[in-house]
Amino acid sequence: MTLGVRRITLKTAGGTTFTDYPFSAGPTATPSCVTSPTLQVGATEAQGGTDTSGRPMYPSLYITDLDVPPGNTNQLAGDWQYGGTGIPPTSVFGTWKAATKTIDQTKTPNVVTVTPDADPPANHWNLGTCGPPDPVPAPTPADDGYGAEARWDASTLNLISGHHYRVYFIVHDGDQNQSGGDCGQANWYFTMP
Repeated sequence: MTLGVRRITLKTAGGTTFTDYPFSAGPTATPSCVTSPTLQVGATEAQGGTDTSGRPMYPSLYITDLDVPPGNTNQLAGDWQYGGTGIPPTSVFGTWKAATKTIDQTKTPNVVTVTPDADPPANHWNLGTCGPPDPVPAPTPADDGYGAEARWDASTLNLISGHHYRVYFIVHDGDQNQSGGDCGQANWYFTMP
């Protein structure tokens, strides 16, 4: 799993600049975990921590409160496609890595590349004991050597009891070998108890 963009490099006619962002380094031995408030996911969306399609590189949760008045244009306001802001996870388990982003403004159009860091040690779906992580879903997904869990603490999301919500997740894998970025997206609906 890509946990975020740790460095953005900007190439201009005047030279090259590097900006580093706070990032929870990937484990050197697996499995590992990191939780809030020490969890750092690198550059935010506003800082440019996005893939080449504009999606945040850190695991992101978008929330839309569906109990707005009927006909209100805010019905989609929390979704990524409509300007919502991604919420980073409060905990991650297993293994992860960072990426770097380069924006080359010496070319027209600008050339943007996202490069993943080297792979961390494999953990084979072992998510560790700190936390504890949730069980791996059954049936267990194919073992490609790496497994991770990103978790959001619902008590920090200011959800309103009895309201209906749509939640939308974006999570990038660690290889970024697909055009426009390499991510999974999913959404579902629920009523807050």
